[in-house]
Amino acid sequence: MKTNIYLSALAVVFAFSVHAADVPRQRMLLDDNWRLIVADPANAAAKDFDDASWRTVTLPHDWSIEQKIDPKAPMGGGGGFFPAGIGWYRLHLNVPADWQQRRVQAEFEGVYMNAEIYLN
Repeated sequence: MKTNIYLSALAVVFAFSVHAADVPRQRMLLDDNWRLIVADPANAAAKDFDDASWRTVTLPHDWSIEQKIDPKAPMGGGGGFFPAGIGWYRLHLNVPADWQQRRVQAEFEGVYMNAEIYLN
């Protein structure tokens, strides 16, 4: 079984906790091999969206601080004069079949502002 995880956010530390009543909790960090685009492509939340041209990043990551500082940026000094906008982060995750009867919990740390999470 394959499950794709798509995430729209700025800076993220992401982990899964997986456990069942008779199995100890397992924690997995999923910081590597995320895809990023600083744009808002149509249908980017679709499970079969082609993100092959997006660049690969490791979390935690913040695309805005890679941009040019601009005193006229809409976020002003409170946002460090960095540009605002939308960046998509996506992770393709192969989920083991034995997770089907387990409780799976996703934790997101450091997600900035108006994040939307898509689990497909």
